[in-house]
Amino acid sequence: MSGAKSRRRQRELGRQRDTRQRRAHATQQAQAHAAAKKAHQREGRHRIEAICLFVLAGIIAITHGFEHAGTIQLFNQGLEDLLLGFPMALLLTILGFVRLGT
Repeated sequence: MSGAKSRRRQRELGRQRDTRQRRAHATQQAQAHAAAKKAHQREGRHRIEAICLFVLAGIIAITHGFEHAGTIQLFNQGLEDLLLGFPMALLLTILGFVRLGT
């Protein structure tokens, strides 16, 4: 009789082990899926940030070209550097550090 109980106990332990392994596998799959989704979202944010930087750079390049051509004059040269040049350099430096940190 003890042999039958022992075999039953072994089968029960085997079923419990299989259940734990299935749960662990499902958890690992869910974690891998969540990590992939998070990485995809991060890449999307990085892409949007890069596009914004490109648009900003394009706007600055176009207005700078027009000012050098003499077509438009928004500010005098010193005021332009003070209001646009230095803050833009600071902004791009900060954005560079932000991108470096991610």
